[in-house]
Amino acid sequence: MTPALKESRCRSCQAVCYWVKTIKGAAMLVDVVQKVGQLTFTIGADGIARRSPPGEPGHESHFVGCPQRDQWRKDRKPKAKPS
Repeated sequence: MTPALKESRCRSCQAVCYWVKTIKGAAMLVDVVQKVGQLTFTIGADGIARRSPPGEPGHESHFVGCPQRDQWRKDRKPKAKPS
């Protein structure tokens, strides 16, 4: 049984979404509507988002389709290699 997911809204585009936790404990905003895609997530009974099996429907990260996603993107600087 999947836990009840609380609806939220994207602060940029106001789309209805869900906040979920990843296996590493990070918060992730996902779209409410499920679809079949290359990288979708199934929410387990423990409330953790895991990758959906290929060809199975799941929730896509809202970051993929949000029209204002670039304003939330963090600069990813390469890590310095140890000397």
